[in-house]
Amino acid sequence: MDIDALRLQTPGCACRVHLNNAGAALLSQPTLDAMTVHLRREAEIGGYEAAAAAREEIDETYLALAELLGGRGDEVALFDNATHAWNAAFYSIPLGPGGLRRWRCVIAPAAGRFTQLYGWCARCVGQGGVDVEQSARRAVVEAEPALSQSTTAVGG
Repeated sequence: MDIDALRLQTPGCACRVHLNNAGAALLSQPTLDAMTVHLRREAEIGGYEAAAAAREEIDETYLALAELLGGRGDEVALFDNATHAWNAAFYSIPLGPGGLRRWRCVIAPAAGRFTQLYGWCARCVGQGGVDVEQSARRAVVEAEPALSQSTTAVGG
């Protein structure tokens, strides 16, 4: 990967050091161009019609990501942000009888994230069979020995 070439393709790199890549990375020029073309198409023919016109490109994106990950296109999900992706993945875990309850599950939210993740932590605890560790420092020390083949999820 040629980092210098990637920086040259990213207009924002010319005028700043941007460290918020996990939250909202700077757009490369090819990405900006593709988004602008699509937005113009939506303005001209409508959102659903523009999506239909881009269907082949969208399908190719799923297939390329699947190939990269060693899976199938129907196993790939794209989201607009990490929170939506996390919620979709987390809420797909079966809780209750025959689901997650039969496994030991340790959830160790990172420091400062417990409040943000409280909703799904409360859901897990309410269904039983789940331990939520609120102290990130203690969680790192105590969760590791608890992890085993019967541990289903660790997150945060």
